[in-house]
Amino acid sequence: MGMRRLLDYSIRYGLAAMVALSLFLSFKIWTKPANSTHKETKKDQTEVVQKKSRSEVFLPTKLIYHHVDDQDSLSYREGLISNIQQKLKKFNYDRLEELAGGEATFQRIKTQRHAVELTYPQPLPLKLYQEVFELPIADIDSLKDDVMIDGVMISIADNYLYLLNHVDMTVYRTKMMGDFPSITAEFRDEDNVFFDVDFDSENVGQIYYVNEDIQLKKYSYIATVQPFTIFTEAFFNQSAEVYSKSNTENVELTNAEGEFLNVNAETGEINYRGKLKETADADANIYDSSFHYVESTGNVLGNIRFFGAQDNTVIYRNYVEGFPVFGDYTKGRMSVTVQNQNVTVTTNEETLLVPIPSDETVRLEPTRTVLQQLLDHGADITKIHDLQIGYEWQLNTETKQVVDLNPAWYVKYDGIWDSVAVIEEKLSEGVAG
Repeated sequence: MGMRRLLDYSIRYGLAAMVALSLFLSFKIWTKPANSTHKETKKDQTEVVQKKSRSEVFLPTKLIYHHVDDQDSLSYREGLISNIQQKLKKFNYDRLEELAGGEATFQRIKTQRHAVELTYPQPLPLKLYQEVFELPIADIDSLKDDVMIDGVMISIADNYLYLLNHVDMTVYRTKMMGDFPSITAEFRDEDNVFFDVDFDSENVGQIYYVNEDIQLKKYSYIATVQPFTIFTEAFFNQSAEVYSKSNTENVELTNAEGEFLNVNAETGEINYRGKLKETADADANIYDSSFHYVESTGNVLGNIRFFGAQDNTVIYRNYVEGFPVFGDYTKGRMSVTVQNQNVTVTTNEETLLVPIPSDETVRLEPTRTVLQQLLDHGADITKIHDLQIGYEWQLNTETKQVVDLNPAWYVKYDGIWDSVAVIEEKLSEGVAG
């Protein structure tokens, strides 16, 4: 046991030393005086930065397999979801039609058998989904721009594609023609991991409840502090002549156009304010407009995906093994607020870099148990909008170069996401109700 722990520590510190050297060399490169024009520098950087694709960022986050019998199985595996999604663009589709019947129709479609369901954390425009994943749906241009969906149901039983909105319980459908066996074949992959779940119309937030304990791995990552120049290049419309306007430890940068970027020296939180990117379509929705800022950071922020939107703000989060990451000071997150032609971007300069092997696991209780614990602490069930497993970003107690990601239940309570443990503590103290 001692030898194994010694080996684990050796791996951790060996990786930390390698990354420290890498960061030092990166720092020397970034702070080297420029001997070329800004145009040349930007050209070089464009060759290095690999921009994020919309199909990565807007990929659905959960898959539910509706068996022929009454069993439902949930998977978070990104590879499986991506493979299913890619197969959909090879199908042919008729025109979309909206189904009448309201909630009764929604519940009937939602609980049908022999189907595959892909879901999002929150609704996004149907047209955006269709465009990103190149689904050849007939006469899609006639659809209104404000039609929103957060679920996609592939019915193998009746050969329809259903597009669902769990908020207003609307359903659109189109006939599908294509290779359905290629979809069911994906479920024979030995790497797939499924959890037994069930759905009922009385479930909070119209979510699936996990019926069993879940064992999830803990993760540790070597973290790095990204140079602020990466964010000026990614966010500023005019990054050639940026100058400092601060005499404090915080980084404060601006330019003649009035763009402004602040890096908090204590927390690493980054705030940018400026005009909407010149590359963005003036008539684009907030999802398209906000994506340009995610796209421009390339792989700097790691595996980052759409998590939700409220008012004029779109939120993106890091995902690890299919689960969202939650951290203080916007660590593991980017939020983009678009209002008129103005934009505000918030994120953090500290990012996940290299995973460190670990065999430690955490057991999480079923959804109903977690929900009952919240109610026992005095939670108002009408304020519970969603329950989600996520990874909590924590500082490692042994070294500052490493962060720990521990699995935990999260709840969207009264419109705000927080860990169940924190909400229970607030309820006990009477500061949440």
